[in-house]
Amino acid sequence: MGLASVLVIKNENSPENMNGQIDGYRRLIDTGEIAALDTVSHKASGASTLDQTFRAVLDRVQSNRHDVVVIFSPGDFPHTHTQFSQLEEALGGRLLLYWEGDPWGKGKPITPQMKWWFHRADIVFSIGGASQAHLYMAAGAKRVCHIPHTYCHLRFADVETHGPSPVTGSKVVVIGSNLARIPYVTGLPGSIGRRDLVKRLRHDRSLTLRLFGPGWPKGWSAGRIAYESQIDELRHGRVSANWDHYPQMPDYGSDRLSVSLLAGRPHVTTRHPGGEWLPGEDIGLFQESSPRLVHNRVRNLLDLDPLLTDQMGLNAHSWARHRVSGREGARYILSQVLAEVTPPPDDPWANLPGPWGPLSD
Repeated sequence: MGLASVLVIKNENSPENMNGQIDGYRRLIDTGEIAALDTVSHKASGASTLDQTFRAVLDRVQSNRHDVVVIFSPGDFPHTHTQFSQLEEALGGRLLLYWEGDPWGKGKPITPQMKWWFHRADIVFSIGGASQAHLYMAAGAKRVCHIPHTYCHLRFADVETHGPSPVTGSKVVVIGSNLARIPYVTGLPGSIGRRDLVKRLRHDRSLTLRLFGPGWPKGWSAGRIAYESQIDELRHGRVSANWDHYPQMPDYGSDRLSVSLLAGRPHVTTRHPGGEWLPGEDIGLFQESSPRLVHNRVRNLLDLDPLLTDQMGLNAHSWARHRVSGREGARYILSQVLAEVTPPPDDPWANLPGPWGPLSD
């Protein structure tokens, strides 16, 4: 058998939303590690019906040109089990890899469609650790591998090349939505903690908070921020802070983590169980077990000589670039099933927890 051909079933219609992830696979053609790449979206566009979208995906799978099929976060695709059976028949015995980019659990139950794909997938790639893997295996997954969120190396190509400039002052940047609009009634696990952290930072007169994201009370947030603008805003601050949803989920890190490290500022965030694969405080990543301790750590960092926090940020930028981008993510996924694809850097990819299921240690 020659080099493999790969089909990626995307979960976005807007090309720019997934450019980095898709480009990671495309680069493997340039390096001679896969033969070809094809893509199709399972997300209906404005003018397309659910049936038309399903037909487009089915036609691409039925073409039989692809040795490996990768599906991104299917959500509620396809609409019916009959449609899924058609897809399953078209797949035949080919390898199916499933990337799930969201955490699931209390307040956000997995969908019936996810269970269908779990049963068929050869490997499920999850951004959560053991608890998420066990949830997926209970729903039918055979083998689960951990995979961290990655940043888009296309949108942040200039950021990769140019490290952060020195900064002084006491500005703290927080990027995140508020789902606890009615505290203790709405939201996900961690929503109340995030609100608590933001309140603590807002009331601290020794610092200046710059908050972005929807759902916050009037006057709290500067509003939504475009993905490609996040690093510019993070670099305007001296420290960035965060409190994750699902704070008790092992080895989880939000999609903000890789971006915050690439920005090149000390980042203070949730201490999840596990996390041994993550870099340490020497590169400017600080993990704390409560919103109060996140706030305390932020204040401690702001009390340091700016030269020290600048160096932490430079270390964070140096660690993140070319380690946790879409290039490495695609390489990691395909290297699990294709011997021709070289695995990404051992740090952090070889240190990830799991895998869980057959063949795991």
